Amino acid sequence: MDSANLALTSSSGQLLWESFDYPTDFLLPGAKFGWNKVTRLNRRVISKKCTVDPGLSSYSIELETNGNGIVLKHRKSSLGYQVVYAPETSTILKLLPRIQKFLQLDPRAKGSIVPLYVNTREEEYYMYTSSNESSYSFVSLDISSQIQLNIWLEAE
Repeated sequence: MDSANLALTSSSGQLLWESFDYPTDFLLPGAKFGWNKVTRLNRRVISKKCTVDPGLSSYSIELETNGNGIVLKHRKSSLGYQVVYAPETSTILKLLPRIQKFLQLDPRAKGSIVPLYVNTREEEYYMYTSSNESSYSFVSLDISSQIQLNIWLEAE
């Protein structure tokens, strides 16, 4: 399955830029949501303004670089953000098995996505993969700050 990651490389094959490092209002399978501890690159999701204006909105969700877990932020002004929701990392880690159990409820969705959490010296991120070639999925942050997991399954 094509990852949909747009990657720009030099003539020698060195990676210069990739779209998975700069997500907009959605994450595709294989895209990392989190930060690189070496380069300080923080891959966050930012909602769009409205359904007809794809410009960046005031809501974002990101993995805090200080180890406080995932936070939903709302930009009140140009001065900064207000933290709207910040569950502990342990709470989020408990959700991963629950997401997998939830997907088991529909036999067609069984194994369609596999959530993953990685924390090394270089990076800390969440990611999911799709093991079902006949399904399409993405995680989105909508204009009202709701996080949605969207899965399309082909009819049998």
